[in-house]
This record gives sequence, structure tokens and C-alpha cells, in this order.
Amino acid sequence: AVIALYRPGPMESIPRFIACKHNPSLVTYKHPMLQPILSVTYGCIVYQEQVIRIFQELGGFSLGQADMVRRAISKKKAKEIEKERQAFVYGDAERGIRGCIANGIDEATAQAIYDEIFDFANYAFNKAHAVSYAVVAYQTAYFKCHYTREYMAALLTSVLDNSDKVAGYISECRDCGIKMLPPDVNRSSDRFTVEDGGIRFGLVAVKNIGRGFIQSVVRERQLGGDFRSLQDFCDRMYDCGEMNKRAVENLVRCGAFDSLGAKRSQMLAVYEKIMDAIGNVRRRNVEGQIDFFGMSADKNTVQEVVMPDLPEFTAAERMSMERETAGLYLSGHPMMDYRDAAKRSGAVTIGDVLAGAALLEDGSSGKCADAADEERHADGLCDAGGRNGLHGAAVLQQGAGKMRELSGGEHAGAGEGQGEPAGREAAPDHAGRHISHGERAATAGVRR
Repeated sequence: AVIALYRPGPMESIPRFIACKHNPSLVTYKHPMLQPILSVTYGCIVYQEQVIRIFQELGGFSLGQADMVRRAISKKKAKEIEKERQAFVYGDAERGIRGCIANGIDEATAQAIYDEIFDFANYAFNKAHAVSYAVVAYQTAYFKCHYTREYMAALLTSVLDNSDKVAGYISECRDCGIKMLPPDVNRSSDRFTVEDGGIRFGLVAVKNIGRGFIQSVVRERQLGGDFRSLQDFCDRMYDCGEMNKRAVENLVRCGAFDSLGAKRSQMLAVYEKIMDAIGNVRRRNVEGQIDFFGMSADKNTVQEVVMPDLPEFTAAERMSMERETAGLYLSGHPMMDYRDAAKRSGAVTIGDVLAGAALLEDGSSGKCADAADEERHADGLCDAGGRNGLHGAAVLQQGAGKMRELSGGEHAGAGEGQGEPAGREAAPDHAGRHISHGERAATAGVRR
């Protein structure tokens, strides 16, 4: 019943449904003929099947005719709706419909019943669907409660092609206390997998990495053991037929080789040289030649390429690489330092901000306003971490001073350069007051 009720039309009956459930004396019916139809839902119209039975038993419609009325109402066909109102109340001899009046129901009551049906049927849900959804909801709730990591790993795998949803579910994992482990050529498979330490990121979510190539990596890892270095990886995977420089570069940039000990800056400086050397050796082997300068005659392998002495990229640079290659931040987030301040200030995720755009008074869908310029706007919204909902910010200008105090005075520039691309529409000045759950945003907030 909850699933069927929680829809735009029927949800108006939720308070009445709850009250009548806890106090049966409050249950009332517009006519006694409704009792056998609505008694199971405390006098409220909840299911489409109930609408059809009302038309059949009170109005004298056949089941087929009743279902056609339900369709007309759900599709908002005004002429048909009014025509069927007349048939429901007064009858229609041509179609063999008796009407409510002929069945002993007075006109005012019949009109009131039809009005209630009309309000409900716009978004009516049938009981069979509600039961099916309830079973699925119970099953998923059970899995999430008792097998949280396995459930979240499966959920993440199901949305691998949608970085926004992946980011949202990763945020949920963190809320559940589950650690997200970064991609690793020696640990990751194509999908998200469960490990003792948490959930391992699936490599198929990395751009330009095909599922076939990942499966080849897993097979080689199983047969030959873990990869020891970037060069060992390139040498062993070169003949799989699906490895290319772009794939290797993206694996380096997303951090999949970090566990091998070399710095990303070093690996990006030599990966092309390594692949070119391996390619030359393979071609010479095919031609039956041996290059005594570039390879070992006894092992037929490329000599080890020495990593250059280079400083590692900054944390911000590494996170930027991760977002470019995987669609989201993996090793951290520019707003992570403000997590505690967000909780203290009362936070709204950027996903909630965007979801609440429809609640703006003028109906606009503005998404981002300049939250740093207090003189230009009375209220503002700022997306500090993208639309993924993982780390968003909702900043109301009148609370900006408080947020700076909470975050040590550096809050205003925390998300600079990390927001969405230019071109997003500005929200009206009053946007902050009409965010979904806007009461929680009475002061500035940055959440996760």
C-alpha cells in the first residue's frame, strides 16, 4: 500500500490512511457500497483495481468499460472524462451502463465519488505492480542490511556507464563506512568487487579500457602472477591484441599502477618508450633477428627501462587525472577537508540542490550561481564538486561568513576550478529558499 500511495495523486491520502490504520473508528465511506471495496485500505482508494471495481459495482460498467475509463483519466482526456462522468452518475443506455442513480446512489454522492476517482487515477498504481515492487524492495533492503558490501558492489557494477550514479553510490558506501579501494592492475577486475578492506574499483569504468582487455589482464594475472612493474605489465600484455598507449596512459593516470611502487609522473614519462621498445623486440623476433643492444639474447626480453628522477604530481593534479579518466575523484576530493564543517553547518548535497530545482518559485531549473560574490547576490548556489552528488556544496550568501569561520577562513575558494564547465545557468536570487529540504540549508553548507 505504501508503494501505491507514494505517488502524486494518491499521496494526498497518506495522512488519512495512517490515521485510519491506527484508529479504525475514523474510517468512513461516501456510500455503504464502497465498504467491501475499500475496507482493506481503510476507506482510501489506493489501487487501480479498486477504481475498476467502483465503476463496475456502483456505476454498472463492464470490466472492459471500467478499464477504458481508467485509461482516459490517466491520459487526461478531458472530453472522455466528462462523458464518462455522465455515464457513471446517470447511466448510458446505449452502452448498457446503469449509472449510480439507478443503483440507489444519490447524485451528489456519485459526483463526489467520481471527483475522488479523478484525483486518484491520474497517477494510480495497480496492486500487482505494488506487490512486485514491495518484494524487490524487501529483498534489496535485506541484502543491503546483511550483505552491505556485496550489495553495493553489485549496485555500482550495474551503473558503470553512468559516472553520476557511480559517484552517488560511492558516497553512499562512505556513509555506510565502506572503504572504496582504488583501481589496481593486480587486484581489480572488470566490475566492482568485494575485498576484506572494502570494495575495489572496477577497471571497466576507466575510459578507453575495454572489457576484453581487462579480462585478458585478469587471465594473465592468474596464470603468471601479479605484475611487478609497468614494464612487466606492458611486456606480458603486449600480445593480447587490445592494449594500446591510450589504455596504458589512462591506467597510469587513474592510479591503477600506484601499488607497483613507481610515481605516476615517472610512469607517464616512460610508458611510450617502454611500449615502443617492446614493439621493436616483437617485430625483430618475427623477422628472426636479435638486437644485442636492445635485448637479452638468452631471455628475449627488453632491457629494464630506468625510471627518471621526477617529483610526483601534487594531490590536486592526481585527483584531476582521476576525474578525467574515471569520471570522478578516487584518491580524495577537493572538498574532503570540509567534511566535518559540512556536518556541523547543516549540509545539502549538490544532488539535492539540483533535484530541488523544480521547486523554485518561478519554475526555472537554474543550477549554479556565483556564491563567492556576496555583493552581487543575496543568495547563491555553488557546485563545488560536480553533479555527482559525492561532494557538493550549497552556499547561501547570508551564511557565508559562518562557513568561513567553521572551515578556518578558506572556504570561499575551496572549490575553485573544480566545479562544472562554464555555461551553466544561474539560479534566481531566491533559489536557496526553495531547495528540497531547504530548511536544512538555513546556513551555508558543504557536504562531503
